[in-house]
Amino acid sequence: MFKSTKEFESSMKKILTCVRDEKPLDEFLSNIDYCDAILECEKRGFLQGIQYFINGDGLPVIEYCSPRITYCGLEFIENY
Repeated sequence: MFKSTKEFESSMKKILTCVRDEKPLDEFLSNIDYCDAILECEKRGFLQGIQYFINGDGLPVIEYCSPRITYCGLEFIENY
């Protein structure tokens, strides 16, 4: 679990940078904290191409991940 917003945003930047550089996100998809960060990127409009659902335990499960970074996502990377 993330301990601060800085830590959360740092993970978001790492994810967005991987998407921008067309690197696979496999290492992130198996970690619940990174899944939360991916979904936060999607909610803020930094990423597109993510489909997910919340399972019975209340945890996010990413079903489809073909992410594309948006203008806002690039702006986040540049300003973080």
